[in-house]
Amino acid sequence: MVGRNKRAVFSYIKDRIWKKINHWTCKHLLKAGRETLIKAVAQAIPSYCMSTFLLPTSLEDEIQRRLNSFWWGSNHHTGRGIKWLSWEKLTMRKEYGGMGFCHLHGFNLAMLGKQGWNLQSTPDALFTRIFKARYFTQGDFLGARLGHNPSFIWRSIQASQVLVRQGVRWCIGNGSSINIWKDSWLRNSHSPYVTSTAPQGYESLTVHDLIDRTLHKWDSHRVQTLFNHQDAQSILSIPLLNPSRPDSLTWRLTTNGSYSVRTAYHHLMEHVISNNTLRVQGDWMKLWSLKIPHSTRIFLWRLLRGCIPTRLNLQQKGVPCTSSFPHCSANQENE
Repeated sequence: MVGRNKRAVFSYIKDRIWKKINHWTCKHLLKAGRETLIKAVAQAIPSYCMSTFLLPTSLEDEIQRRLNSFWWGSNHHTGRGIKWLSWEKLTMRKEYGGMGFCHLHGFNLAMLGKQGWNLQSTPDALFTRIFKARYFTQGDFLGARLGHNPSFIWRSIQASQVLVRQGVRWCIGNGSSINIWKDSWLRNSHSPYVTSTAPQGYESLTVHDLIDRTLHKWDSHRVQTLFNHQDAQSILSIPLLNPSRPDSLTWRLTTNGSYSVRTAYHHLMEHVISNNTLRVQGDWMKLWSLKIPHSTRIFLWRLLRGCIPTRLNLQQKGVPCTSSFPHCSANQENE
């Protein structure tokens, strides 16, 4: 059972990561080796725990600070040394100017979203029946609330509810389970929700009410009356394959409709956690696809991101030194 002091309970994760990155052989790794160690070892250690529990943000922040220090070659114990970019910037995907390192909180939510998806998509599973009997007896996971005196596991899974809501889309069968105004059911790539405002008295309308049950097709007159032009066109373009079968949920971020941690994490990073100010415009993938040693690619990336310790860059980081070249004292030493 997880006690009140969550940080103490999960401190073993931090200790295992410290043991890996503080090993004497790791201190002599080049940037390419440090990237591999961070992605393949250090970030993989908490994965099992993250699939069930929501780690304390203070613990995640401390781990990320240490990993950032390790990446830049700073002292792990004192924190001394220049960290040229923040961990948030390093977690940006490589096509956005980052290194593609893992944002631990985002990855934690994506892992927990898998459990939330299972609660929603497998109603007959024992796992689902137990949680349903305790936390959402009259509904489903997407509409469940935290409730009174929740367990830590339920509190953790429930934290991913918003993510699961954003990623699901209804596949239309008979349409009776889909609220037109509140549920996600359009096939638009940018948003599966209608943008039209519900007329008074039509708030509880379902997709079933938009289907001509005699002809098994959309009631185009009603659709065009209730919705704006953009929504109406999107609705009328949806094929009604089998109006007699029940509605079903699909994960709209994958081609096969099944939840994947990878797509959930990328969705979080692009639409929730990160923002455009962290992204750096440019054809970064051209750099990463160059047929040169990976260490050289990382050096060029550091050069383009202003992470080379020239005199000018050191001055900008608060290091007391002259900005001119040390030998000839001419001009400014920059990239």
